[in-house]
Amino acid sequence: MPHLTWNVAENYNIENFTEVIKTSIKTLNSITIKTQGLGLFTGDKITLYLPIKPTKELLEFHLFLWNLVNVNNTKLNKYYSPTNWIPHITLAVEDINKENVGTVVSYLSKKKLKLQIKLESVSVVRRDIGKEIEIENTYGIPRKSKKKSV
Repeated sequence: MPHLTWNVAENYNIENFTEVIKTSIKTLNSITIKTQGLGLFTGDKITLYLPIKPTKELLEFHLFLWNLVNVNNTKLNKYYSPTNWIPHITLAVEDINKENVGTVVSYLSKKKLKLQIKLESVSVVRRDIGKEIEIENTYGIPRKSKKKSV
């Protein structure tokens, strides 16, 4: 499932988590992201992704979400901290390995991967070890309001 991950924690130590997220997302404006090319994180878990241009708007959005859930000793994954985060859309993790990565990259390298995508929602997902991702809630991000000229 292609996705953009804002942060990861084993458990979020936030009272009324659902309400906090729902209310806070309403204060944001939807943003547009741009991708170009193809990326690969190497290591034990190879990850194929689309790099996202790190605009000021995107980084501020990420920082807002990070600060929103980085409370009450929640142990957030440091790869997603504002100083370490590499904005990207994950294409494949579990179903890619050193045996098939070359074929997949060769195929995708022939495709136009320059995309413009409007982010209109944020989902809270859960994944227990060895199980599929489960979407718990999805919250719409309000569209930017157009200022009327006077």
